[in-house]
Formats: sequence, C-alpha cells, structure tokens
Amino acid sequence: MPRDLPINLRDQDIRALLDGRKKQHRIALKQQPPAECGINYMLGEESWLPIEKRTPVRRAFEAWTGPLFQNRPAGHLCGSFDITPRFQPRDRLWVRETFFPRALWLDISRIMRPHYRADAESDRPEWKGLWRSSTNMPRWASRLTLGVEQVRVQRLQEITRDDTYAEGAITEEWLQWREDAGNIGMPEGSSIEDERDVFARLWISLHGADAWDANPWVVALTFSVHRTNIDKLEAREVAIG
Repeated sequence: MPRDLPINLRDQDIRALLDGRKKQHRIALKQQPPAECGINYMLGEESWLPIEKRTPVRRAFEAWTGPLFQNRPAGHLCGSFDITPRFQPRDRLWVRETFFPRALWLDISRIMRPHYRADAESDRPEWKGLWRSSTNMPRWASRLTLGVEQVRVQRLQEITRDDTYAEGAITEEWLQWREDAGNIGMPEGSSIEDERDVFARLWISLHGADAWDANPWVVALTFSVHRTNIDKLEAREVAIG
C-alpha cells in the first residue's frame, strides 16, 4: 500500500519541477559506509514491516548482516552495508518548500493561501523576513506531489548524462551557451563543460567544495510529478476509480 510522506526541496528544485525538467532527485545517505563496503538495500512493502512479520529469509539475513557489517569503524574491511531507504517505490511524496501563508478575504470567509519563494514574484521587499522554512509547511499548503517509480542506491558519480537532464540540472540557457561555445574555435587543449560537470558544480554549490570528489552513496529517486496537492490528487483518483 502506498505511503504518503513529506520531502523538503530547495527553490531551484521547485522551479525545475514546475518547468517539467525534474524527474529525479538524489539524496546523500546520512550514514556513509566505510570505503571498503558495498551496499545491500531493500525495497518494497516488506521493508517497513515489523521484524517479526518479515519472511524467515529476510530475518536471517538481517540477523547476519547487522552485527557483521553495520556501524563498522572507518577503515575496517567489510563485505556489505545493509540499509532500507526511507523512500520506497509507490510512495507518494508531498513536497515542502519555503513559503508563508497570506490571508485573503472572500465574502465572509477567511482563506489562507500561501506565497512560495520559488515563484518569480517572491523577491518583493515587503516579504523579506516572512518566509518560513520548508520543514514548517503543512500538508494542505503543498502544491506538488511526487509519485515514486524507482529507487536506486548508488555512488554519486554514477550519474549519467541522461540522469543530469532528469535531475533538472540542465537549462535552456546552458544548452544555448554550449552551442555558442561549440561554434567558437576553442584554444588547443581546452574543453567545454559537459552535462555531468554542470551537475557536479550544482552539487558542490549545495554540499561543499569536496562534496563531488567524495563520491558519496546516494539514494536516487525517479518519480512522476503531479502539480496539485496530495489530498486533491487522492480525491481525483477516487473519482476516476
């Protein structure tokens, strides 16, 4: 059964979703395994069942991998690192973003409608200091819902050229710049930035100077985008069904 979960996204991610450019999102694992470790990860509904209700094979696997491989000190040899990604296929994610509510009077009803900082009009000086963190966004104020279709655990630098487009990192402005640069005679030995370089630069801007070279393990989500509140989406699905 699908679960409804919140996900916090930055302004540039919101704009890419609204533009139709973003269909993937990568999140670094909070606990990175030692360099010598591989990754075992579990997907599907059983991953969230209480341990006693999981299949005997799964319980035996967890009992074996838990003490052997998890929480090993850095530099210690190990075979694999067992994790369960927070987000799973079929989950529905309601997007939280930086916002503030505004009050509109309509007849005698007081209706709360939010402003979203990712929108073009959000730089109005009178709104400075009113923004609330995405972590404070209530479910009713969310305007985007993501349907998780695929979950992968991989190294950050495994991202492909196609993935960078799906991440929303590539804009029309950059494509035009690259075309213009390609039409100009480049000095010998020089090179033109490619799509993976663009994503690497974006990742560094968000996570720090060494974040790309560290090549961390990440959870890569692929999803469908619904430009509506999750509860309105649910009501629409019920009506269609």
